[in-house]
Amino acid sequence: MIRPSVLEGFEMKNILPLFLSLSLLLASASLVFAETGPATIDMAGKSQPVVKFNHASHQSRDADCKTCHHMGVGNGTCKGCHGRDSRFSDSKTAIHNSCIGCHEQRGVATASDCNFCHVPVTTTTPTDSWRDKRKKH
Repeated sequence: MIRPSVLEGFEMKNILPLFLSLSLLLASASLVFAETGPATIDMAGKSQPVVKFNHASHQSRDADCKTCHHMGVGNGTCKGCHGRDSRFSDSKTAIHNSCIGCHEQRGVATASDCNFCHVPVTTTTPTDSWRDKRKKH
């Protein structure tokens, strides 16, 4: 408990701005240290090799989670809505539209570059595939 002598001379109007500043500082710190999710996510395909999605790499390129998690991070993965709710396209269509659209916009892959994400077993990671492709240009 705070002794009355410590608060002597302080008025509520002097403490309130200090309290609000401290609250904003703590809220900002909680955002910085928030959970960022797994570094890599395995996304299984039915007819193509599994996609080893480098979540950490994508986060470093675009810090705004809503770029991919357009319904908010709290809704989880694409399959949280897509394929479960008839108002939305199935998850495969949603993922392809989002990923391919962004990759084409940034000039890293096109819709016909399936192996860019669906890396065959002989290649270790999508990052290696991307580096190899960039060296050829």
